[in-house]
Amino acid sequence: MPKQLNKEITKYTLKSGKVRYRFKTYLGMDDSGKRVMVTRQGFKTYQEANAVYKKLRAKGTQGYTKPKQATVEQVWTLWFDTYKKHAKESTAHKMQQTYDNHVKKDFGNVYIDKIKPAKVQKWINNLSTVLVRYRPAFNLLNNLINYAIVLGYANINPTKKVIVPAKTSVKKRRDTKNNYYDSPEQVREFLNAAKKDSEIAYMYFKLLSSTGLRKSEALALKWDDIDFEKNVIHVTKTINVGFNNVELIAPPKTKESYRDVPLSKSLKADLMKYRSNIYDFVFCKANGDHLNLATPAHWLQRIYKNNSNLKQITIHGFRHTFATLMLQPGTGNTPKDVQKILGHSTIDMTLNIYTHESKKGQQNIIRSIDALNI
Repeated sequence: MPKQLNKEITKYTLKSGKVRYRFKTYLGMDDSGKRVMVTRQGFKTYQEANAVYKKLRAKGTQGYTKPKQATVEQVWTLWFDTYKKHAKESTAHKMQQTYDNHVKKDFGNVYIDKIKPAKVQKWINNLSTVLVRYRPAFNLLNNLINYAIVLGYANINPTKKVIVPAKTSVKKRRDTKNNYYDSPEQVREFLNAAKKDSEIAYMYFKLLSSTGLRKSEALALKWDDIDFEKNVIHVTKTINVGFNNVELIAPPKTKESYRDVPLSKSLKADLMKYRSNIYDFVFCKANGDHLNLATPAHWLQRIYKNNSNLKQITIHGFRHTFATLMLQPGTGNTPKDVQKILGHSTIDMTLNIYTHESKKGQQNIIRSIDALNI
């Protein structure tokens, strides 16, 4: 019998009288700082036990280290800390709302490597029944899992095996296809009602109708932005919602949103009558601060309540209205002209989203067809 050099390998006897060998050895510390001890037994010979012993010692703690794990909440914290440094505060705030409202409840405390495709499928199916815009939440979860893979917390992304519903089953709160006035007469009718409500409401909606400004761009407007000599309005800022729902003055939506908008004679005359030399903002509170983003909606609600005969559109509908009227047949305006005034990055957005076929346009088409005499 060969001499036993390894003192960690010991011999023991079974009840049957047969001899066996076993060992217990320390392999080191795992990633969590715990000691790794292994025990093996049942070897018929010392040589067999020693061969396994040497193999385990050579590997050390490899194969015994507990895999790195992190919850979705932990990965979100790491990801968002970096994301918010490079995104606009308003954009980061929206991302945080998406996580808090639609991802955290279902996945926050789940280890990210334990998420199964079936759970994600059930989650996104449900979101599509309660949200009009559910894809941002799905995209966020997808990004978090991809980030976890980079960090070594996961190996596969279960969202890749999920079928995202093509459409939401939620009815939109308003008819966006009809969210505009298709004639100057309708606009004038509304503005007459707004003038009876209040001077500031009239001036605000007159500005939107005559310029196509976004509602937040109009609220951020200062008197210094209006050049009464050159008849132009300089759009250089907007109002966004930041963290803790604080409203703040911020750069425009895109680089194309920096623009000069023509000032019509009618709007110029009304602005000069309305003008205040006391405060900087065109539309402001009694203390001179800019109005809250929700204030114009209260005006609009009150105007419609007191004038049930008016067609009801949203505040953004006045931007739709401006674009539609500017592109009516006979105006001489080109889509490129209107695109620049609206501050769109592409002409497709101007044509597909913010313009609509008007009654006047339909009549012109009918007359053109009649003229063909076919």
